[in-house]
Amino acid sequence: MRTGITSFAYFPISLANPKNLSSIYATAEEEVKAMKAKGIPGLSEQLDIQIEALRDPQSPDCELIAFPGLSNRRGEIEMEPNPKSTMLMNELDTGTPEPGKSYVSMFGMLNHPLSRGFIVCSHPF
Repeated sequence: MRTGITSFAYFPISLANPKNLSSIYATAEEEVKAMKAKGIPGLSEQLDIQIEALRDPQSPDCELIAFPGLSNRRGEIEMEPNPKSTMLMNELDTGTPEPGKSYVSMFGMLNHPLSRGFIVCSHPF
């Protein structure tokens, strides 16, 4: 059985959403303008580099990863059936793997996010 990541794909955001590209750029530049207003030393230069990379048609802004296993909505990866799983079984949950079946999970990543820090959630999965 394979247990490693099997495939990667990298591509610029211009290929992911070409119809809304000018809106994506404008929104990103507005967010950067607001972050620059905070006056954090060095942040302005970093954000300028990120906007430059976002506008570069050769920059790999997005990434897709294919993983040979079942990933549930909480980000847990299960390669084999797990009778002790405590997942909630609802319409958003992929459940547990069934014996004898093969699975592949796709992960989408943003390689150059503008956000800093973390997200606080009052109701995690």
